[in-house]
This record gives sequence, structure tokens and C-alpha cells, in this order.
Amino acid sequence: MGRHGSVDVSGIENLKADLERIQKETPAVIKSCANELAARLLRKVIKRTPVGRKPEFKGEAYIKVKGKSGKSRTFMTKEKADHEAMINKYWSGYTGGYLNQNWRAEPVENTGNTCSVKVENPVKYASYVEHGHRQTPGRYVPALGKTLKVSWVKGRHMLSDSVDEIDNIKHKLVRDRVEAFLEERLNGK
Repeated sequence: MGRHGSVDVSGIENLKADLERIQKETPAVIKSCANELAARLLRKVIKRTPVGRKPEFKGEAYIKVKGKSGKSRTFMTKEKADHEAMINKYWSGYTGGYLNQNWRAEPVENTGNTCSVKVENPVKYASYVEHGHRQTPGRYVPALGKTLKVSWVKGRHMLSDSVDEIDNIKHKLVRDRVEAFLEERLNGK
């Protein structure tokens, strides 16, 4: 006596359809992760980028002089007047933030199994602020209103430090996003 039965394979067919849909949607999820990582990197690098400020005057700005009549008058010191002239000549209209306003991320590029995003700053002095630069001690810089003291100015590493921070979180972020995506697709949420 033999037994005959049937097997319901509709569940396997549904799983196959789900997996095919997931395979088609996966590049968009990965691209979305790359865009989010680029946005986080931009936020971090902009926050770390120094903003220039007009030089402040340090010293005695005004002096009081008593005349023969006994009246006192206040005059600006020569140093303060020179500082004001320098500010007006070199810093008029300066608002600061040019370097940090010019960070940008290019669109995500897919190359095989790799997604990449280029983050850059086209300002010509950005690399000097990032990596540091030489200067000649003792040289007077009118735009700064002071004499240079050191031969090497350390870099601020705005981009490198930000990239290191993003490297520490990228795997977890991508894993969490992909797991959420798979859960949503496989459980029909």
C-alpha cells in the first residue's frame, strides 16, 4: 500500500520572487548608504574647518591728555590708528568662512561592487590648512597685522580626522541599513 501526497511550493515561489526584488533594489540601498556617509562626512569636516577672524587690537587704544586749560581730551594711539588702517585696507568686507563654505561631495559612483563619493574643497589654500605649511619667521604680514613667529604651522586635519571617524562607523551603518531593508522586504512590513 503506497502513500501519495502533495507538497505546497507556493512559499518557495514567493521567497524566490522576494529575493529577486531584493536583488534589484539592493544597489539603491547601497547608494543611499553612501550618500548618508558622504553627508555625515561633510557635516563633520565643515564643523572642523576653521573660520578666519579679523585680527584684534591688543594694547592701549586711547590715551587721555590734559591740556593747559585743565581740560582732558582723549586721542587714539598711533598703534591703534595703524591697526584700524590695516583692517580697512586688508579686511574690509571680510566675513570669514570661505574655506568651510566650499566643501562639496560629488555624486555617488558605482564601479562594480564598490561605491565611492569624492569629497573636496577647491579653495587653493585648503591643502595648506589641512596638512600644514612652512613660513618665514620674522616676516611681517600686513594682512594679519603681526610678525610670523614659527617656521611650521601645523595642519588642522579637518578632512583626515573626519574620514577616520566615518571609517569607524561605516560598517555598522551599512549593516544596520541593509538588515532593516531585508527585514522590511522579507517580513512584508
